[in-house]
Amino acid sequence: MPEPHDDYDLTGRELQILGLLAHGLTAAAIGRYLRISDRTVRKHLENSYRKLHCSDRLVAVDRARAAGLLPKLPIVPPSAEARES
Repeated sequence: MPEPHDDYDLTGRELQILGLLAHGLTAAAIGRYLRISDRTVRKHLENSYRKLHCSDRLVAVDRARAAGLLPKLPIVPPSAEARES
């Protein structure tokens, strides 16, 4: 059975970087975390954007989630405190 990322031909590193991007890390922070240059991170992101047919990080993360490549955001009900305000 093919993996979900096979449809987009994303590499493991591209998926890893998209996952970190989804957590809100910048290219520089991802580079420090993975011990690679932020230029290399940007190149992986550029390749990911091309494969996902988009041009920015928010759309890339959204498309990757919709394709099942990244976990969906949990639906968190508002807290009781927020409802009382």
